[in-house]
Formats: sequence, C-alpha cells, structure tokens
Amino acid sequence: QDCLGKIVVLTSDPRYLLMQQPDVWGILHQCCHPRVKVCQALPHDVKVASAVEGPIFIQNYLRSSAQLCGDELDKLAHWAVKEVENPDKVKLFFIEDFITDPETTITSLSRFLGQKPSDVEQKVAQAISLQKDRGTLSKMDRLSSTEHLHSAIRQFEEFLADLPTEVQDLWNVKLPFFASLPQPRLFYLSKSLQEHSVVTAPRWFLSHITGICKPCSYAPRNVCHLGDSCNFCHDLGCALPRHRRSQKQRQRKNRQMESIRVRTPSPGGLSS
Repeated sequence: QDCLGKIVVLTSDPRYLLMQQPDVWGILHQCCHPRVKVCQALPHDVKVASAVEGPIFIQNYLRSSAQLCGDELDKLAHWAVKEVENPDKVKLFFIEDFITDPETTITSLSRFLGQKPSDVEQKVAQAISLQKDRGTLSKMDRLSSTEHLHSAIRQFEEFLADLPTEVQDLWNVKLPFFASLPQPRLFYLSKSLQEHSVVTAPRWFLSHITGICKPCSYAPRNVCHLGDSCNFCHDLGCALPRHRRSQKQRQRKNRQMESIRVRTPSPGGLSS
C-alpha cells in the first residue's frame, strides 16, 4: 500500500449521497438506447424517484442491488476502518466541512498531504467561501449549500419513516457500527444517523481535531454565551491560555516592585 501514496477520501453524510442517486438513475434512463450497454446494467426493480416515489426508491435501494458503486453506509464504514488502520495513508474529508469551515479543512488537507503552508490555501478557502451560498452543491434551488444538504437528509428520513419496519431495520442495523470507531468526526455523524436527525458538530470542533484550535477562556467557567457557535475551543483537554493581568493589576505590581527596590539597601561596598 506504500506505493499508492496517500488516499484522500471525499465523502459526506450517506443519507445525502443516497438522495443524489435518483437524479443519476434518471439520467441513465434518459440516455438508455438499445445500443448502449449501460441499459443492461440497470436493475429492473429501480424506479426513478420523484417527491411521490421517494419511499419506493429507498425501499428498492435497501432491498436490492440498486446501488451506484456500492452501499453508501458500507463504503463509509470501509474507508473509516482503513483510516483507523493507516492514519498516515488514508484520511476522510467531508464535503460539508469544506462549506462550513473551508479554511480549517483546506489546512487539514494540506497538512495530510505534507504540503508547506502557503497563500494558496487561503485563496482556495476564500474562493469556496464566496461560492458556498451560491449553490455549490445544487444550482436547482435557492437554498445555500448547507441548507440544501440538510434538506436532502430530512427528506430521506421522511421517506424512511414511511416504509415498513422490516425495511427500516435494513438501514438501522448498520448504524451502531460508526459509534464504535475512534474517528472523532464520525462521532457526530453517528449521533445524527442514530437519532434520525441533523446533528452538527460545534463550530470549534473541526479546528480542534485538526490541531489548530485556540482555547476559549470562558468555557471552563461555563460563562461562554456563544456555546457551539464559539470560534474558540471548548474541549476540556485543550490547554487554557495564560491569564494576562489587567492594566490596573500590572500597574499595582510595578509599584510594588519599585517600592521594594527603593527600600532595599545596597550591599556594603557596592553602592555607586
């Protein structure tokens, strides 16, 4: 595996990735022609999902081989294990992280690839920031990229809830596995999957696991009013910044030191 170099795995919430498949199936169906071999590969039980047919598509997906390039949960689990086994060779990067915190994610990617810091990272991060609310993930609606992703996840959960219990179990039985992995980024994804909701990590979390976070002075005293929206790290294992005395305290300390210096007599024979 050394000869393969480093592997960057671009992924996302498997529910979002799964909800993109109906559009691809639709394109494949439209492109079908008797002379095109891809038509023969299309499963007969696949129906292109619309707002009404969504649950049918999810059901077919879970019950059959109607999957593009494999099952989304299985693929994520496979690469997550590979990352744990070979952290210097394999690393997962989530698409949504490039949108929510492009600067930190680009820095993490650059570090993993062994690139020296440069202004290119900042330029790329700025370019992503400018585009993230202009339909980076979808130009078909007026939602921001984050809203579009969360909307697709919620729609999946609505479709799943409409299916029979035995079909839901085909999905749910695979979810606990992700909680057992030591990959910190998967902690919040696992929680989101098992709660059938959208659970996002705190704003400071990505910087923390990348190793470039700065601790919050207020969090240890539980007086940070920003909470999960704070840019500074709230992790208990993060070293606190050195407390800097106020200006009045520094002036008082200087006066005390000056008073001691004036009152202390010089040793005999050393005075000028």
